[in-house]
Amino acid sequence: MNLKIKSIEEVLPLIDRFFQENGRYPTAVDFNVTDYLPSARLIQRRFGGLSEFRKQLNFPITDYSRGEYKINVLKEIGKRGLEEENKMFNLLVKQFGRMKVHREYLLYENGRSRCDFYIFDKVRNIIVDAFFPKDKYSFDGCVRSKKYRYRNHNGPEKIIFVQMNPDIKIESNNNFYEVMSLPHFKKFISML
Repeated sequence: MNLKIKSIEEVLPLIDRFFQENGRYPTAVDFNVTDYLPSARLIQRRFGGLSEFRKQLNFPITDYSRGEYKINVLKEIGKRGLEEENKMFNLLVKQFGRMKVHREYLLYENGRSRCDFYIFDKVRNIIVDAFFPKDKYSFDGCVRSKKYRYRNHNGPEKIIFVQMNPDIKIESNNNFYEVMSLPHFKKFISML
């Protein structure tokens, strides 16, 4: 993006374009991933931050990180997460049987670290952590967070992160954990 933007008037047509294409005003992530918008960092430097920038433009929401907007986003994430977790649970029970699939399994004695699912398999126990990112940007953040969560895990279990959003195409492996799409995961467990 052109770093010579100095006034809000120069950014306004770009914001209008984004609104026409998406039906909403851009968030910080949108500024960073939309090629025709300036970066959130540039907005921060030139206009004193995104909230201040939005105030100057009289946006209906000036801070997407709190308030009613954030509450609604978190409710939607929670609802979708529960739905996807139930789908995964049913899939695992169908494959392994109810006695071998444990939800919210406590991994460590500190009482804080739990995995979504722990499967007691005859060959190898498996930890499954399912997630549904809304986009590729969210996907990257989820994987970083999950890698950090399991960074001290030294058990013999295979750790699998299952990305549940069918609109995001991924397949990547690592010795410590594996990230799979839902179709890949279904194929994987069918061979166990």
